[in-house]
Amino acid sequence: MIFVKDKELMNLGITHYNAKFQNDVSFRIVKKKSKWNLLICMFNSQLAWSGLKFVEYGECRTLSEAKEWCEELAEKFAKDTGIDKKTIDVYNDEAKEIAKLHASLTPHRIYKLIDQYFIKGKSTADIGCGIGRDVNWLNNHGCSVVGIDASEGMLKQARQLYPDLDFRLDYLPTLASFENSTFQNILCSAVLMHLEEIAIEAACFRLVELLRKDGRLIISIRGTNEKDKRENGKLYEAIRVESFKELFEKNGCEILLHESEIEQKRGLTWHNFVIKK
Repeated sequence: MIFVKDKELMNLGITHYNAKFQNDVSFRIVKKKSKWNLLICMFNSQLAWSGLKFVEYGECRTLSEAKEWCEELAEKFAKDTGIDKKTIDVYNDEAKEIAKLHASLTPHRIYKLIDQYFIKGKSTADIGCGIGRDVNWLNNHGCSVVGIDASEGMLKQARQLYPDLDFRLDYLPTLASFENSTFQNILCSAVLMHLEEIAIEAACFRLVELLRKDGRLIISIRGTNEKDKRENGKLYEAIRVESFKELFEKNGCEILLHESEIEQKRGLTWHNFVIKK
C-alpha cells in the first residue's frame, strides 16, 4: 500500500496521509494533537481525493500503528472480495523490475489472436494491463483502448512509458468503475490466476457483463509447479480448463478457440481462449 502526504494540508500545518487499496477502499490518516485519526472511505475511491466521504474509524498512538491498521483492514477486505493482496503488493513493490522484464517480452501468439478476432476501431479494454505494453500495441493497431490494472505501481510505470494513453485503477472481480456492455473487445492476459478461487467465477461473469453483444474476449491463464501456488509471492491459482469453459458457456457465450502451449524453459502450460458473447 502506498501512503502519500497531502502537500496542501502540510502547508496549513496539518500532517495528513492518503492511501488507496484497489478501487473500493481509501484510507486517510490525520494527526490531531497527539493522536493519529484513521479514516476510511469504501466503494468510491475512484473519485478525486477531495470528493471522498471519509468516516472516522479510530485513533492510533503513532503513525506506524495507523499504517499497520490500514494494512490489516485492506487484507481483510481482500479476503472478503477474493483479491490476493500479497500479489498486488509484489507488483507494487517490484514494479520497476517487473516493468523491465515485461518490456523485454513480446506475446506474439496473443497479438495474432487479437489480429484475427478483435474488431478494430471499437472500444477495447486490456484488463490487467501492467506496464501498458499491450495497450500501446492495441492503440497502434486500430483499437480505441483503455488499460486497467489493480496495481498503482504498475500503472505508474505505464503512464511514464505511454503518457498519451488511457490507464485506470480498477480490479476484478468487481471492475466497478465501468458499466455493463462497455467494450466490444476485452483482453485479459495472465490475470485470472492471480485471483483467489472464490473470486474466479464472479470475475468471469463480470467480463461477460462488460462485453457488448457479439463482443470478443481473449483470455490467457497458466498454473504453477509450486505446491503453495505462489511464485515470488504472487498467487497462481489452479484453474480447471473444462470448468472454466463451462462458466462462459452457461452464460450464453461461445468458445471460439481454446489452445494450450507449453513454455519449455519452465515446463508450464499456458491456455489461450477466444470467447464470443
